[in-house]
Amino acid sequence: MPPRSGWFVLLVCTACHAQAPAGTDGTSGTSSTAAGSSEAPSTTMDVACAPAPAADWCAVGPAVALCYGDAWQVDIDGLIHKLLVGDIDGDGIADILAFNHTPPRLRTFLGVECGSPDALPMIALSEHVGPGGDVSLATTADLDGDGRTDVVLAFSDDPGSLVVLAGSAEGLKFRQRVDFGAGFTALGVGDVDGDGALDVVYPTRGAPERAAVHFGTGDGTIGPPQLLQALPSEDTPLTASILIPYFAVHDFDEDGLADLNLGVVNEGSLGTSDYEGQLMFGSGDGFFKETVTYDLLAGHGNMNLSGAGDFDGDGHLDFVAPGAVYLGDGKGGFKSSAPLDFGHEYEVAPVVGDLDGDGRDDVMLHDRWHLGTSDGLGPAFAVPAREVRRMGDFNGDGRQDVAEMNYAEDWSANALVVRFGAPP
Repeated sequence: MPPRSGWFVLLVCTACHAQAPAGTDGTSGTSSTAAGSSEAPSTTMDVACAPAPAADWCAVGPAVALCYGDAWQVDIDGLIHKLLVGDIDGDGIADILAFNHTPPRLRTFLGVECGSPDALPMIALSEHVGPGGDVSLATTADLDGDGRTDVVLAFSDDPGSLVVLAGSAEGLKFRQRVDFGAGFTALGVGDVDGDGALDVVYPTRGAPERAAVHFGTGDGTIGPPQLLQALPSEDTPLTASILIPYFAVHDFDEDGLADLNLGVVNEGSLGTSDYEGQLMFGSGDGFFKETVTYDLLAGHGNMNLSGAGDFDGDGHLDFVAPGAVYLGDGKGGFKSSAPLDFGHEYEVAPVVGDLDGDGRDDVMLHDRWHLGTSDGLGPAFAVPAREVRRMGDFNGDGRQDVAEMNYAEDWSANALVVRFGAPP
């Protein structure tokens, strides 16, 4: 476990000069064409904070340095196992969501223009689920199209349940609970049936594993679960199963329908295992039919280690997987691929966003960052290792900031740290 960093000075801009927001809906989209995402894109209002923060630490790459000023930090009771970023209140500034697993609790930190995050009262999620229910999975999306990020939580109570929390100007509010009997291994959001409303998709546990869909209504609520086709694709050997929880939902062929990206393992009779990735393309009727396969490095089966974004800036969705980066052609295929070393010390899911503001998405891994280039992803440069890290513009100055959890070596405490982007 990385050692806990020291305390930092609170950074507050003493004056702000607002400019026009990046988008009329209060959010700024990424360059990707994803139908749904496990995390809402970072938002920015593009304001100028004066004075600009002085660089306190820089991540130095082969041709660029990404610098960060003095950091804001807050101690949190109970270990935080997940951070998400979205625009909960719709003000155009990214907010942070921090989740406790047991007991299930949620803390919201609203981004503040030219200031430090504003902590809202803790939400005790246990009041929405049965006894013993824990937050197993969480994802963000704007389910009702109001410009505010909503949150979908999956609980491991009996029966299992999905809980929808609606974004509002005052923070998150309970909207809906839906029970389901099948177990789950991952959680994604996308438009499965092409009606313009986002749906919730996940693979179920058991034999056979299936794609379960809660079809969205467009008003921010979702319907009951419908178990669709078996996973993985029908062309896969019967001895194969999907990797848990290697599963993501995006629109790789740009037809407006959600596609699935999943990992598959085939256990051989001699104790050997073969791994591959599968892109299963949505057909508009709630099913996923045509499949494209790709190579997947063995040994990374316990985490969702795929991450999607536009790394080369051509307007088409690309993705990283253990062992390689795949550059999409916008039609569901690949223009090219290149090796990419994830590292093996920790299985930490990639975090994708535009760190350096050049219009190309970049990738944060456990102890290394890669910046997008016209050829895909550039060489890695080392950063302090963190198991939980996210990016977003949390003070609205147009620079990407970094939020991360710092854990005590004995796991007795943790702190949320926000490092504000600074000029080099």
